[in-house]
Amino acid sequence: MMEKPVIKAVVIGGSNTIIQKNYLWAAIKSLKEAGVTLDVIENHAVGGTNIFNGLFGLKRSEKLAEADVLIIEYALNDTPTYADDSKNPKGIVTHWSRCYEGVIRYAREVNPNIRIVSIILEAKTKPQARRLNHVYAGIHYLTAYYQLELIDIASPVLHDLGAERAFTNEVYKDGFHYKPIVVMETAKRLVRQLTGDYPRPVPLPDPLDPLHFGNASAVGTKDFNTDLTPFANSRFSVDTIELQNQDLKFTLEKGKLLALFYVDRLSGGVAHFRVNDLHYDSFMRKPSVRSEEYPWLLGMISTEFLHKNLVAEEEDRTYTLTVKPFMKKELKPFRPSSNVAHESGESPTLAFYGLLHTGKMTDLTLKSR
Repeated sequence: MMEKPVIKAVVIGGSNTIIQKNYLWAAIKSLKEAGVTLDVIENHAVGGTNIFNGLFGLKRSEKLAEADVLIIEYALNDTPTYADDSKNPKGIVTHWSRCYEGVIRYAREVNPNIRIVSIILEAKTKPQARRLNHVYAGIHYLTAYYQLELIDIASPVLHDLGAERAFTNEVYKDGFHYKPIVVMETAKRLVRQLTGDYPRPVPLPDPLDPLHFGNASAVGTKDFNTDLTPFANSRFSVDTIELQNQDLKFTLEKGKLLALFYVDRLSGGVAHFRVNDLHYDSFMRKPSVRSEEYPWLLGMISTEFLHKNLVAEEEDRTYTLTVKPFMKKELKPFRPSSNVAHESGESPTLAFYGLLHTGKMTDLTLKSR
C-alpha cells in the first residue's frame, strides 16, 4: 500500500496531460481530498510532441532523482508516426521502441527507486482504420519486461463499447481528447494505481535492445555562447537561439539527430536541413499558431525523415540547419503529423531551444550568413 502522504511526480506527455481539467488535474484533486498530495515537481508535457520530447525533458531534468514516480502519457501522440511498421523510413517501430526503452532505462539509472507508470489513451479512430497498434503492444511488453506499471484506457473503452460507439461523440470531445466521463475514469485509475499495491523497483535487467537511446544526449541553448531570445507564459519558459541570419552546424560521430525543439510563431519559416550531401525541408507551423489562437507555441520535430534506414549501422554525419533554402529548386517539405503546411515569409526565422541526438557531437557552431 501507499506509504507517503506526499508523492513527488515527474510527468512527460502530450496535450491530454496539460489541457484544462485533464486526468492529472482530476487525480491531484481526488488525492488531496483523501489527504494525499500529488506534487508534480516537473511537468515536461507539451501538446503535439512525442516520446522523443519526453526523453529530451528527462535528459534536461533537474529533479528526476527526487521523484517517487514518472508518469508517461505518450501512446496517443506516438501512434500516428510509429504504430504502423509498413511506414517509411525502414525501422520506424524499432526506432520508437529504442526511445521508449531509453526513457525507462535512463529514469532508473538516475533514480533506481522511481516508479514508472505508462498511460495508454487513444485518438478517435474509425472502425475500418483499426489495426494492431505497435506502440500499444510495445508499451505492454516493455512494462512487463521491466516490471513497471500500466494504465490502459484505450483497450477497455474499445472492448466495453465496441468499435462503433468508441468512435462517437459519446466518448470524444474532439479527435484527440476524451469527454469528462473517460477523463474521470483515467483519473480514478491513476489514483488507485498510486495509492494501491505496486511492483517494487528492481535492478535493471539487460536491455531488450542494446541500441536503446538511454545514452542519447540533449543539447540546450545555454550550451552555446550567444545571445538568447526568451519565450515565457504561465505554462512554459524557454530560451531560444534565432536562426535568421545564421545557420546551425554540427557533426555527429557514429550517431544521428533524433529531434529538434523550437518555438513556432508566424514569422517562423520552413526548416532546411543538409545531412552530408543530401537536402531535406520540413514544415514547422502549429495549427493554433496559423489560426492565431496563440502568438507562439513550443514545437518539436522528430527527424526520422532525415534518415532512410533507421536501423542501419551508424555513420558519421554532418548536419546544417537553416531557414535559407540550399537549392533554387524547391523540395517538397516533410509535414510532421502535428504540423500544417505553410510558407516562409520575406525574413523568416527559426527559434530553436534544443537538440536530441545519439553519437558524439563535434564542431557545434553558429555560422553567420
